[in-house]
Amino acid sequence: MLRPRLLTNLEKEVGADDGYANFFVRDPFFTVGNAVIEGSLRFLQRTNEILPIRDIFEQQVYPDDCLYVAAPKPAIHDHGDLSRWHGPFIEGGDVLVLGKQVFVGNSGLASNSLGIRWLSKLLKSYGYQVEEIRLHPDILHLDCALGLIREGLMVVCEDAFLDGIPEHLKQWDKINVTLSEAGQLATNGLPINPMFTSLTLYLNLLAISFRFTGYMSNMLTSRSAEVLVAHSAVVRNPYCDDFKLMIFFRTALLRP
Repeated sequence: MLRPRLLTNLEKEVGADDGYANFFVRDPFFTVGNAVIEGSLRFLQRTNEILPIRDIFEQQVYPDDCLYVAAPKPAIHDHGDLSRWHGPFIEGGDVLVLGKQVFVGNSGLASNSLGIRWLSKLLKSYGYQVEEIRLHPDILHLDCALGLIREGLMVVCEDAFLDGIPEHLKQWDKINVTLSEAGQLATNGLPINPMFTSLTLYLNLLAISFRFTGYMSNMLTSRSAEVLVAHSAVVRNPYCDDFKLMIFFRTALLRP
């Protein structure tokens, strides 16, 4: 595991007027095939979020035989409507790769059409087809509306797709979540391999797990019923007997 460093004091000062962020390493860059791609983040407080990762790139990416490229710097905006900023914007959380098909979300909060056009131009000569996915304006990224568990199975919020589920995925089995659940990262996870996927969910999404399975293990509940934590819960997938989904619940307070 490689961990990015923290922002330095100087890096924080540079963006002091807009704030700063240093956590979701999924968004400042992403990979497609043999390409490592630095994105272009829309929120101003996230502009320098790539900097703590650059040390890792120097150590791991520079020596490797791969393409390393950064998206163009976005245009300077002159109005307050976030959705009207010109960009280009392209963020890792919006990019989901399925073979040679690349889905990129656009809700007006992160990636935009210009950024998607740039990515399409970059990847076209490598045989990739990039498809823009219009999203509900409350959804930050595509991975907040869609999780590809394995070939033929997805966790999805259908209400988040303004034009419906992409054609390539319409025949897949679906585990559905609501817009409210999607807003709490119900679809956001990390496929480890075709047998295991890691998801991090808020406690009030506990009911979702029972759509996956008839049982759950290693559940810990306090006697006061105020705090409930689940560790390494293993569940059986109804679509495939030998597939197990690993779920790690965050600690949360239950309020009346």
